[in-house]
Amino acid sequence: MFAELSCRTFASLRSVAARAVAARACSSAGVLSKSAAPPALLAQAHCLRSVCAAARTSGVAAAALAAGVALAAFASSDTTACSPAAVANVLPKPKVLFVLGGPGAGKGTQCAKLVDGYGFVHLSAGDLLRAERKSGSKDGEMINEYIKAGKIVPVAVTLALLRRAMEKSGQELFLVDGFPRNWDNVQGWEAAMTGAADVVGVLFYDCPEAEMERRLLERGLTSGRVDDNADSIRLRFNTYLESTMPIVEHYDESAMVHRIMADATPERVYRDSSAVADRVVCAHLLQLSQGLLDAIAAGDWEAYSALCDESLTCFEAEAVGHLVEGMDFHRFYFEMGNVLDGAGQNSGERKAAEAVKAKPGHNSTISAPKVRMLGPGAAVVTYVRLVQSVDASTGAPSTKAFEETRVWRRAECGRWKNVHFHRTFVGSDPAKW
Repeated sequence: MFAELSCRTFASLRSVAARAVAARACSSAGVLSKSAAPPALLAQAHCLRSVCAAARTSGVAAAALAAGVALAAFASSDTTACSPAAVANVLPKPKVLFVLGGPGAGKGTQCAKLVDGYGFVHLSAGDLLRAERKSGSKDGEMINEYIKAGKIVPVAVTLALLRRAMEKSGQELFLVDGFPRNWDNVQGWEAAMTGAADVVGVLFYDCPEAEMERRLLERGLTSGRVDDNADSIRLRFNTYLESTMPIVEHYDESAMVHRIMADATPERVYRDSSAVADRVVCAHLLQLSQGLLDAIAAGDWEAYSALCDESLTCFEAEAVGHLVEGMDFHRFYFEMGNVLDGAGQNSGERKAAEAVKAKPGHNSTISAPKVRMLGPGAAVVTYVRLVQSVDASTGAPSTKAFEETRVWRRAECGRWKNVHFHRTFVGSDPAKW
């Protein structure tokens, strides 16, 4: 996967590691203040041993992976704008996995594990409704009566609570637990949320009724919930079978349902759940990678910078063998009109005036992508980038190929940021990069 890391790049990596050690030593000795020492270099010192160990045991490819892990680990979480207002207009719509199953199927337990393992935001329709009920509002009183009777709350109320919670979080990946429960919910979602979020699947926890009843009665001993009693449980089962199961079947017809046997061991259930989460997160990272390339092609600095960490590092031809740190190097191409992120037509040689007068049309396409999760908050995306361009003076089309590796890290705010990339030209004439 990482074979494109060249010997020249590895030599540069060793050089950077040496500089990191020097910077850390100077900082420790008081030669540099904490603010003066380059943060990226200090952090790289921590990963030097893992990079060198990987190089000794598995060669350059493993070193690249170790470097990627370290880069993902040290990317600062407080340098990038993550507020909803800062990114609302430039990022893909949030992704939603509906989480369905009977009462007591274990939806909440598995959602909590997926939050820890993948960074999803867990929104339980039931929890939101119960919180509103406890607020003492007029809507809360109405919700309380519905829940006591084992009935489904009007969709407008539930949707308002869900949308408010999604917008407040400002994040990208959501588990919506216990919704939709009937056709009214489905129609309400499609009418109110189609433009605000993409439903990417349904996690359906299939559990025998006897097991669900046993779990609910046991939970009722300590939960304090008004609906964890025998009478309410039976009403909830009836509502589930009559209203929610047809919704599961509806989504199943579109191959969106991931059926998980919820009476298995918790470990097995989580393993099956995480297989689905893997696919969702990997698809999301590919979409973010394509969005990054689209921002480059459009010259959209706002979109590009929203997807990148401010401490972004890279190895690319224009850096002439050096590791570039920060965004200023890339901003230059946007401001000069050469917006191909170093992968364009003679990008390092074109004069600024020529770039401004006649920016060539171009398009970037991802081919042969691979995504590897490195843990709960880090991933490596590799692909071949095909850049189609049109010469500004002759109108002649051309296509160039580049092997790219991008390391993504989930920032503290919950959004994924590109923290490192490496690019290699595929061809025999590097002078025309």
